[in-house]
Amino acid sequence: MVMCADKTSQLPLAADRSIKKAKFKAQGADGDNPSPLSFRDMLMDMQEQSGNGNFGRKDDWELEEDDLTFREEEPMPFIAFSSRVHERLVEPWENSVVVKILGRNLGYRVLSSRLNRIWSSTTGFEIIDLANDYFFICFNNKKDVEYALIEGP
Repeated sequence: MVMCADKTSQLPLAADRSIKKAKFKAQGADGDNPSPLSFRDMLMDMQEQSGNGNFGRKDDWELEEDDLTFREEEPMPFIAFSSRVHERLVEPWENSVVVKILGRNLGYRVLSSRLNRIWSSTTGFEIIDLANDYFFICFNNKKDVEYALIEGP
């Protein structure tokens, strides 16, 4: 430590500061500065809070023999799934709509506030920015999807 002649405070040496920074970096998060959540962790936390059990579900399911058709005699391999598999794959997205913004560009927050005003009678929805002015909107129920498609902008 170096003492200042005109002040009673002690100033740390540059070497001391770099050691402290290295210690904080090596230790990771402390109580005052928790490590930031990854984007995946934030989405999974939002999913758990929303109660929608379909998105990100981890249960396994078995494919039956009739569920998969595979042929290699084509110029390119051909794989087809049964309607049972299609229904299972579509299930998490059945109350969702992809929206394309036409005209001028709107940001996420502007779009969110406008849709909240327009669709205020719905039970709620979540918006995901897909890029290139596309947005993925997931509603809580089928009635809200129909309202948005028929009554909405």
